Amino acid sequence: MLVPLQERAASAPQEHAIQTLDGAISWSDCADVVLRMASAIKAMDLGERRRVAIVARNRPSTVLAHAAAILA
Repeated sequence: MLVPLQERAASAPQEHAIQTLDGAISWSDCADVVLRMASAIKAMDLGERRRVAIVARNRPSTVLAHAAAILA
């Protein structure tokens, strides 16, 4: 099953997904990071409720962490 993030990464891999003051992150890079983080979360023994808390600043990496937690 492809999630919309993977679909976008496949159709427009080098387009900017997130723009920052330091540059941009492509859809392909976003998908790679989110899928790797989601896999790591799935591999953890989080118990029956599988809750994840994210405490972070307002940054692109926070967006990716939230996406990974949702996908996991």
